[in-house]
Amino acid sequence: MRIVIADDHEIFRESISSLLTEKGGYEVLATCKNGLEVLKAVEDLQPDLVLMDVKMPAIDGIKATESIKKDFPSIKVLALSMSDDPADIAGMIEAGSDGYILKTADVKDFMQAVTLIANGKKYFPAQTVKVPSGHREGILLSKREIEIVRLIAMEYSAEEIATQLFISHLTVEKHKNNIRRKLNTTTVGLVKFAIREGII
Repeated sequence: MRIVIADDHEIFRESISSLLTEKGGYEVLATCKNGLEVLKAVEDLQPDLVLMDVKMPAIDGIKATESIKKDFPSIKVLALSMSDDPADIAGMIEAGSDGYILKTADVKDFMQAVTLIANGKKYFPAQTVKVPSGHREGILLSKREIEIVRLIAMEYSAEEIATQLFISHLTVEKHKNNIRRKLNTTTVGLVKFAIREGII
């Protein structure tokens, strides 16, 4: 496994590089401090895997991942970030990332994530709801969408959900449509999903 590391903190880049080479036996081809550098490294070296920070100067990790997946779809990308913001996780999933792990994870979990992705699997944190989805193995529901799924499963009407969450009826319907689109299911399917995933 040939790896490129992209992160704007030098000490972190070097620490991860040492961990991968000494503990995992992987080959680190380059370390990059911003999105522009990682795109050039990918073009020049064509690694098997890129470890991608989300928040970087010049070009952020989401845009860099989109570019890599467009030009080199076979290259794997694992997001490695301090951010547990659902918007960042969703952005990386939409960009085509093969996984997402927090920098606060322990070494065992990090090495497991790298190994899984090396073997063609996906790896996403607990914030990511994993359900079958055709072109990818994970879908992310926001905290608000999860709350709406919970209330639907408890047989609240759209009007009652709006009252409960202090939002408009139209906003509830918009969320419901987005949830059904993401999960590719009906209202009955949402109830089964909520039970299966422990939302209720």
